Amino acid sequence: MDINDQEFSRLMQMKKRFIQNPVLPKANSKAIYSIIGDTPQDQFEVHVERKNVIEFQADKSKLQESYYKIALIRIEIDAPPYMNPDGTWTDRNHVHVFREGAGLSWAYDLSSVSPHLFQDHGNFLSLFCDFCQYCNIEIDMEGNDFPIQGVL
Repeated sequence: MDINDQEFSRLMQMKKRFIQNPVLPKANSKAIYSIIGDTPQDQFEVHVERKNVIEFQADKSKLQESYYKIALIRIEIDAPPYMNPDGTWTDRNHVHVFREGAGLSWAYDLSSVSPHLFQDHGNFLSLFCDFCQYCNIEIDMEGNDFPIQGVL
């Protein structure tokens, strides 16, 4: 399955929700969550990866939304800077955004894409919630019962 830029925009604007409330992974763990869109055929996945990087004393994180194995958005926190196909560089906190014919080969500084989101890089729950908001995924935070494993 291939998608174009117009289909990408439609998918990003679509309201989505978790099939089951996610239990976020501990440090040095990965998880994949199923997401559903407006119709049963609109099925997505959210991939979450957390790593402790001792040499940088940082928590490297990746959050990615996919649609039928097509990666749409990937946020990378405390990752190495990324070089785009045109030779420009991002900083360590960046977002890869789908482009027709190029997939996720282009990235942008996270601060330039959404200045009101992704402010607290040290708080994984905050990053996850901002990612969900950015991707238009509804999460239930009622009563602070959001299940999480060892996440600060």
